[in-house]
Amino acid sequence: MTGKAFAQGGSAAPARAPSSRRLEPLRHVDAGVLNIAWYEEGPATGPVVMLLHGFPYDIHSYVDVAPQLAAQGCRVIVPYLRGYGPTRFRDPATPRSGEQAAIGADLMALMDALGVFVVWLICHGAVGAWFTGATGQDKLAAAVLLGIFSWRLYVLLFRIVLQPDMPNARLCDVRGPDARTLYIRVSLVMLLIILGRILGQVLVAIHTPPLAMTAYHIIVLLIYLSTFIWLVVRSGDGARRRVRLAIVSYAKSW
Repeated sequence: MTGKAFAQGGSAAPARAPSSRRLEPLRHVDAGVLNIAWYEEGPATGPVVMLLHGFPYDIHSYVDVAPQLAAQGCRVIVPYLRGYGPTRFRDPATPRSGEQAAIGADLMALMDALGVFVVWLICHGAVGAWFTGATGQDKLAAAVLLGIFSWRLYVLLFRIVLQPDMPNARLCDVRGPDARTLYIRVSLVMLLIILGRILGQVLVAIHTPPLAMTAYHIIVLLIYLSTFIWLVVRSGDGARRRVRLAIVSYAKSW
């Protein structure tokens, strides 16, 4: 079956009080180079839905999602990824790697260990992009990718600020002084947006009270709006200056 992916944007969900429920008991299985700890809920014969947490969270990101899917007849599997919780390397001498491709290989091994042939996947975009690799598309029924907006922001920051020396990674030619000035301004705006996103994720991870999260979102929105207006106004000043110079040059030619 050809895998399908559904991306969810970066709109922040309304802040809620953290749930006191725990995803327990945990189960353990040897899968590839890991002994993976995971939580399971729902009928064993139901369609398999795998919920994958991202950094800096753990399986309790889905503490409210897992029981709802199980109530709909799904077999819900929520594993601790490598480097998290009680999941451990089977051999202490195994080289450590946090690459997304390695995480994808871990999950494929987990499916084989549990005898799962096809899954519905709910995960963060960066993990989902590597999950099936080049040969496992038949194992993915569908995917819901979370955090795609943040992931794209990080990629764009890399391309704008670092300006890698790779033709395919460049967004435009910034050798002209006006273009470079605009490029720097856009870089600053992108950096501000990403820092705001990271701070928001940290506040969620430390269970910031809902009222404080609401205030944070309002303040950040005002900062984003002010920064965007500043970018447009300053860019407009440069454009108007270039128009005036063009008019003067044209008048002199006559």
